[in-house]
Amino acid sequence: MAMVIEAGYDPVKAGMLNIGRADMMNAVKSVYDGTTIGVYRDGENKVPVRLITEKPKSWDTEYIKDLQIWNGKNSAPLAQVADGITTGWEYPLVRTYNRKLSMAAQCDVKRGYTMKEVHNEIREEIENIELPEGYTFFWDSQYKDQKEAMEALTKYFPLAIIMLIVILVMLFGNFRQPLIIFLILPLSIIGMVVGLLLTGFQFGFFCIAGWLGLLGMIIKNVIVLLDEVNIQRRNGLEPHTAVIEATVSRVRPVLMAALTTVFGSIPLLFDIVFGGMAATIVFGLTFATMLTLFVTPALYAIFYKIKVTR
Repeated sequence: MAMVIEAGYDPVKAGMLNIGRADMMNAVKSVYDGTTIGVYRDGENKVPVRLITEKPKSWDTEYIKDLQIWNGKNSAPLAQVADGITTGWEYPLVRTYNRKLSMAAQCDVKRGYTMKEVHNEIREEIENIELPEGYTFFWDSQYKDQKEAMEALTKYFPLAIIMLIVILVMLFGNFRQPLIIFLILPLSIIGMVVGLLLTGFQFGFFCIAGWLGLLGMIIKNVIVLLDEVNIQRRNGLEPHTAVIEATVSRVRPVLMAALTTVFGSIPLLFDIVFGGMAATIVFGLTFATMLTLFVTPALYAIFYKIKVTR
């Protein structure tokens, strides 16, 4: 708590001296922060000019009573315009959350640890604290932000999948090739799990965000491969030959696109915050790209019942 000086405004006394409530507030303000009386222009910058009263060496009752209130023409001491001057104590800062009194307990995580790791260690012990009647608590800050982000992801993810299916069906004009693409996507989970186990990162929000971005890269690679197969078949090649030629011709662009993304994400592997996302992209994309070049032609041959020609 901080000490405060309470001086009630007396409209009768102040009215006789032609001093308003604003004059009284400006006088008190000039002792602390200063009262803005003009603006100094320094090029494009505006600097306020403030009038500050010389502060006393000690705050006593006599000084407070003699504090001069100026209305522009004449002045009067504070004691003549105030209805009693008292001192008291109050909280200088009252925190509220949704218009309810609140207080925050916060801490920083040591270097080398993540918020999720620390939260898992202290969560049970803190949630078992018995609060007095009328008190509640909730987890705020990064935990709350990630929880809201996850709720948004789960809310709109089905809509994104439906739009993706519609786009792929319109692109290929059939359902078999989009189905091949969706069967390839789970392969990214294998590389992601291996990457998180090797790097030691926990599966969290940033890993999920990295995995969603990884899905887009894998879909692009599979679309490039399937489109080349369709082009080869339209040029008159046998189905089996078309699959082989398309896979061989698309190896270089698919690998180059994957490698540039992988090498660009490697520096983030050493970051404590985005390391999990980087591990998801690096290992997931590497593993899924290699499997895509082998599994996609195999699935295409199975779906279109292509027989091996010798």
